Amino acid sequence: MFRGLREFVNQGDVVDLSVGVVVGVAFTTLADAFTQGLITPVVRIFVGNDAGDLEIVIAGQTIDISLMISALITFVFTMIVIYFIFVVPINRFRARRAFDSGMDEQVELLTEIRDLLKDSSR
Repeated sequence: MFRGLREFVNQGDVVDLSVGVVVGVAFTTLADAFTQGLITPVVRIFVGNDAGDLEIVIAGQTIDISLMISALITFVFTMIVIYFIFVVPINRFRARRAFDSGMDEQVELLTEIRDLLKDSSR
């Protein structure tokens, strides 16, 4: 029963999805603080202290370009962090596990070939 559950979880899709959801939810607070504390002030330094420089008003509706730039930078930063902290180690683990299992198959095949050669030389 638990073996089937373990195989299902280790298939990859479930692990990838759960990591994405948990990390995304947990990282939201940090990303918001990073945006408000660092990115937004830096963007405002380059465009001036008044954010009105990067606002467009169309039919009475305001489009805040600085907010969109900050959100884009935060998104890219979040994806980079998630990739290097979670995706790279998981991929290395999977590659190592696949390499280890591949070596076992090769050793088994070589052992069979050796045994067949021994038998045929007698």
